Amino acid sequence: MAFPDKIELFDSGTGGLTTEENGVQKREVTLRWLVPNMADYTSAENKGQEIAPLIWSGHRRSRLEVRSLGNLWYEVGATYGTVLREEEEDPENQNDPVANTISFDTSGGTEHVTQTIQFNGGGYTQVVGSWTGIKGQLGHAAPGLGATVPDLEGAINVEGDQVKGVDKVVPLFNFSETWVFRSEYLVTSYIATLYELTGTINQKPWRVFQGGEVLFMGARGEITRNAEAASVTFSFQARPNATNFKVGNIDVVGKLGWDQMSVMYETSAGPATIIRKPQFVFINSVYDSKDFARLSIGNRFPAVYPPGIPFRRR
Repeated sequence: MAFPDKIELFDSGTGGLTTEENGVQKREVTLRWLVPNMADYTSAENKGQEIAPLIWSGHRRSRLEVRSLGNLWYEVGATYGTVLREEEEDPENQNDPVANTISFDTSGGTEHVTQTIQFNGGGYTQVVGSWTGIKGQLGHAAPGLGATVPDLEGAINVEGDQVKGVDKVVPLFNFSETWVFRSEYLVTSYIATLYELTGTINQKPWRVFQGGEVLFMGARGEITRNAEAASVTFSFQARPNATNFKVGNIDVVGKLGWDQMSVMYETSAGPATIIRKPQFVFINSVYDSKDFARLSIGNRFPAVYPPGIPFRRR
């Protein structure tokens, strides 16, 4: 008597919904089959990977179990969890990755600057009983010098003929994303793409950022022997672009987030001393720009799946 190559068991599709302390709901569903005429465990496992796809009904396969029943019969069970959004499912393209996690850090970074944010003629604001600070640069003269305070045009920490500047905290958005890829796709072509794009900035608007604001710091992952899929973690840093600003009395059209700005100063004689003033501003492009669509992880942040999503079975 000939048997079919697989028989789905009556309890296939059984699962459970768990609500954790933080209110997040997680679902696990197990599909189960009987498979005959398997020579050994490895043959049964290979058959299980054939009949149990990585993505099923919007869920990702997290475990594959194989149990011997004797006489060349095996029981195969595939457990699915981690619900996906419908637009992330693509059963026809198994090379498409699955979004797993996203993490971020907005603690900022430091940048050495030699100019004030905005030169505003040394003005300041004061109200009765309190001090609200300055906007631009405000100079004070020693007693006896009157109002002969040199105009530095926003140069910071000037000592003699040197502008030493200061380190300040600037907006810096660090974030990483973990995606699951087919192992074969990673080693045959995709790793070379990651290598090429590392150390480049986004050529076009990407995620919530404008072109030139995101620097791809590289990716890391680990492919295990005989594993069908592997996780890859992508690391990025973002800094804002700037447009239409002044350096001293020099108008600057714009600067991409990862461009480097340098200022050349000239020596000028003030009313009572020799001072340094901005003469030229140079905007230097230091990173090549690439199309981040080649990362194959979409143009939006991975969706965070809310609890209570209805289960769909194909």
